[in-house]
Amino acid sequence: MLTNPQTRKEYDDTIAMLPAFARPRHGRRSVFDKEDVKFGVGSVLTGFFTLIVIALSINQRANQASDKGSMMR
Repeated sequence: MLTNPQTRKEYDDTIAMLPAFARPRHGRRSVFDKEDVKFGVGSVLTGFFTLIVIALSINQRANQASDKGSMMR
């Protein structure tokens, strides 16, 4: 399709009508390409456990505030 001058022009015209965010980026790869994503198992587990600790801390503080409110009544 892109080697034929007529269909290439139609393709280029179609691409030109798209909003900038929807146009293909020539020469750039997506951040989701497998070659670019290089998180090790350790990094993923560390991030997961960090999120768990943060969630538990927030839950604990909410429970403390609730208990304090109950005692004040």
